[in-house]
Amino acid sequence: MQWALSTLAIVAVALIGTILWSLYGQWNGTTLQNRNKIDTLTQAQLDEAQSKSQNLQAVDIEIIKSLQKLEDKINQMQTTINNGTPTGTTQKNPQNTGSGTANGSWQAIVETIIPIPGSLLGKFLPDTPFKVVKNLGLFDLDIFPWKYTTWENDKTKIRMYTIDGRYDIVLKNMKTIKSDVYTVNDTSKNFPFPHFFINPPKWDGIVRLILQMDNQTIGFEVPKTSYPPVKALLLKK
Repeated sequence: MQWALSTLAIVAVALIGTILWSLYGQWNGTTLQNRNKIDTLTQAQLDEAQSKSQNLQAVDIEIIKSLQKLEDKINQMQTTINNGTPTGTTQKNPQNTGSGTANGSWQAIVETIIPIPGSLLGKFLPDTPFKVVKNLGLFDLDIFPWKYTTWENDKTKIRMYTIDGRYDIVLKNMKTIKSDVYTVNDTSKNFPFPHFFINPPKWDGIVRLILQMDNQTIGFEVPKTSYPPVKALLLKK
């Protein structure tokens, strides 16, 4: 009887050991499998992060190259502007781009606001205020190297150009324009200050006048109906 109990106890211990060993094996296998999954997931994440980093670096390099090309282009166009000289060839209303040139090349126009002289502004204000509008060519011409600002009065459609160029140089260059575009009349005695008119071959109802005031060159495009009051304002002391 005692022997039987001992044998039964040994068998029970062996059975329990077998069960525990089996459970341990399953737990250990599951743990290793989960650990491998974690290691695999971590490596995938690292690979993805590295790939994104390389892509960002590639994008940064492309951006830097594009900026360098843009800077080189701006410098090149600025050099063209600085070296530009007027020619006898003209373009009238060159597609209203404001950046075409006499030889058809592409230039960047760096627009700097050139103010209206105080004495001239005082003649027009407060009844005829002006605002800055887009440059579309000086009298519809885009062949001159001078910087200028275009001003306009909404009500009267009077257009004014403040020109960064000496009056005598502007007059000289205007005289080089072909007669089928504009002709210059510099013999007028309408005003006590230096001035001249430019006229198209066919009258279009616009008076075009360039004058000097306060040592600054000013251009006007005035509809015929508005010219008498503008003339009176210019003559006003």
